[in-house]
Amino acid sequence: MMKNCVCTLEIKLMRKCAQRMYVLNLLRSQGMPIAQLSTVAYSLNIARSLYALPAWGGFITSEHKHRINAFLNALNPMDM
Repeated sequence: MMKNCVCTLEIKLMRKCAQRMYVLNLLRSQGMPIAQLSTVAYSLNIARSLYALPAWGGFITSEHKHRINAFLNALNPMDM
């Protein structure tokens, strides 16, 4: 039961992060400076993930960890 709940939370979190990546790419294409873009990226994605991690971090699988790491690596081009 808990495993399905964690999976659902992870999917919702990753979906939200993907939507926010779109916003970040839009802001970058419109000329937002990297320093401000990093601040926005942190507040939208990283802070939310770090807030939720203690609640479900012990239940995630290696596949979930891989997805989360892939998302965080996708933020690297924005000079996080």
